Order: sequence, then structure tokens, then C-alpha cells
Amino acid sequence: MKHQTPLRIYSFDAYDRHLCLKPSLAMFLVLSYSVRHLLLVFLLYFPFVMRPVDMATLKHLMATSLGVSLGIADLPALLVLLAWRHRRPEAGTAWRWLWRQGRLALLTTLVGQGALLMGTQAEQLWIGGEQGALLAICLIAQGWALTYVVFSRRLADVFRDFPAPPRDEMIG
Repeated sequence: MKHQTPLRIYSFDAYDRHLCLKPSLAMFLVLSYSVRHLLLVFLLYFPFVMRPVDMATLKHLMATSLGVSLGIADLPALLVLLAWRHRRPEAGTAWRWLWRQGRLALLTTLVGQGALLMGTQAEQLWIGGEQGALLAICLIAQGWALTYVVFSRRLADVFRDFPAPPRDEMIG
């Protein structure tokens, strides 16, 4: 049997109504940061659907190979966000499995995003200017998020905790 460290004892208000550890604000921020490229696409696209505007501008923003690659890199974190939405006792086994793999999915997303940024934009760091400064800020935020995912005990405990299925499902 694989050795797992026991769950830490947290304060009463750290648990939800199913007696599972609630995700922290830092975890929410890391998840939001991890899906930021897909979130930006939705924030840019849906206002244009409501009113006709120059769609060429939107297509230009979204149709770069880096933008598409970063959107694809966001998908594991998006799945974790969906599993969070389904974190209830009646959730299926797929959602339970996905939630338990959440830390690995976040690591995959953050490492993929960092590799894509460094692989395509690294020369901007040496050139300097506004783009270099913006990239440096993004990489610092990326490093903070990666450090949190790797070293946070609370994050590991939250991903190990999922509401138990209803008793009638456990018996039958």
C-alpha cells in the first residue's frame, strides 16, 4: 500500500457542509490563473456576440499559434475547475478520479504554459522594454503558482478529500 501522510486538522470553518476541506482562496487564484487564456477568450468573445463589432480584431487576437497552444495547455486546469463544480456526494467516479488527479493536472498546465512562454518569447527578456517586463511579471506569477501547487499541504489535502457517495450507492 502506498504511504500517504495523514490529513492535517484544520479549523471548523475550513470544511464545507459535506465535511470536506474547502478549497482556499489561494487555490482559487491558482486555478483562475491557470485557465486565464481560455477565460480571456470567453470574455472577449461573448460581448461581441451580443453586439456586432469588428470580428477581425477578435480573430486576430485568438488565431495566433501561441494563443491556441496556451488555450490547449489550459485544458487540464479547466477539467479540474469542472470537477470542483461537481464536488458533491452524488458525483460520478470520473469526477472523483479527476479531482484526485487535480494537483497533477495543475502542474501539467503550469509547466506547459511556462514552457510555451519561454520557448516562444524568451528573447523578449533579453531585448527588454514593455514586452520583456510583462513577460517577466508573467513568469514570476507562473513561478509563484508552481511553487504553491508543489509545496502547499492544504492543496494536497483538498485534492485528497471528496464527499462520500450516498449510503444507498455504497450498499448497492
